[in-house]
Amino acid sequence: VFSISPTPCSHQLGHKIERESYINRLQYANIKGYDLLFNNRQPDPRLFFKYNKVAILSEILRNQTFSNTSTHYEWILWIDNDALVIDMSFEIPFQKYANHSCVMWGDIKRFREVGDVESINAGVVLLRNNEWSRRFLETVATFGYNNKSARIDELKKGIPNFQKHYYDQNGFLYTLKH
Repeated sequence: VFSISPTPCSHQLGHKIERESYINRLQYANIKGYDLLFNNRQPDPRLFFKYNKVAILSEILRNQTFSNTSTHYEWILWIDNDALVIDMSFEIPFQKYANHSCVMWGDIKRFREVGDVESINAGVVLLRNNEWSRRFLETVATFGYNNKSARIDELKKGIPNFQKHYYDQNGFLYTLKH
């Protein structure tokens, strides 16, 4: 799953980057036999658009809008627009994650000891389609609602080196830690 902004990118190469990003995911999905779910709309207007990933993933996990069939996805892989699949032969080790609901890159020691916003990277996230993931995303979304100033203060207090421009990654980190 991936998304681009519903509004045109203002960067002069934005359209080209978005197109190449789409082609990259399409190639990987075709090689692996995966469905590719693409979005360029804002499914929840209550959420600040930088939290669009959370709304899209939530919608897929509730099996709405993205599928006209009764397709049930056991796992959902999100890849941010600015990340690429380099190794097209990479196999996702689903067996390794049999007892997990959420997989993302992180420095586990840094996460446990410091818990700063750079101890994880929410740009590539593998989520199991289960109740835990749905509740997790619902909680993360609460940081992205348009009237969220109290929640931002909570993030600032709960995340060492809080950086506003990390948007949904702040929400992911805070929710995982608390």
